[in-house]
Amino acid sequence: MALNAVLFDFDGTLVDSEPLHFRVWQQLLSTHSIEFSEQDYKQLLLGVPSHQSTRLLIDRFQLDLSAKELQQQRAAILHARLSESSPPLMPYAQQTLVRLKQQGLALALVSASGRREIDRVLDAHAFADVFDTLITGDDIDRAKPNPDCYLAALKRLDLTPMDSIAVEDTRTGIQAARAANLPCLAVRNGYTPEHQLAQATRTFAHLGEACDWIVSKVCPGTYP
Repeated sequence: MALNAVLFDFDGTLVDSEPLHFRVWQQLLSTHSIEFSEQDYKQLLLGVPSHQSTRLLIDRFQLDLSAKELQQQRAAILHARLSESSPPLMPYAQQTLVRLKQQGLALALVSASGRREIDRVLDAHAFADVFDTLITGDDIDRAKPNPDCYLAALKRLDLTPMDSIAVEDTRTGIQAARAANLPCLAVRNGYTPEHQLAQATRTFAHLGEACDWIVSKVCPGTYP
């Protein structure tokens, strides 16, 4: 079966935004007199959608406010930081997207982040138009590891898991792709522990390596 589409995760896969999300949570929790380390972030929140993160943190730290209130506080800090600067792209991200597009592949962005947040980052790096479709947290009710986001992307592209492949950086993302019956490539990001990538079809050091592998499969049309 020929490969026709590549479906990309956003945070930590295309955009080096995990440090930003850590600092946002750290700043927010400090206003409630809670110390929150980078290791805490990796253990508790890496790959977890923000609306689930709020409930998790409220329970863990016994915060006296609702999930909606904590989410609103997080959003305010996040958008203030994004207005100052955008997180950088992951190594080889732009080259990968351009190269795959030149190969005639459809590209989708599949993320649990909100559309407003994603649009601000895409606009900052001027590559919003490269994607054939975007699925964000605003489009689905159940976040990763549920497969709904990937199934929605395939439906919009009018493709099947047999002719598509996902690219992820966390265990929850890989689980979502595999639950949608998609082969899934994992790209190391410096945050996700290696053992959490074990369910991926293949694992690469960076997007450039993953891109080389994908392109090598386009002409023969056989994968994984």
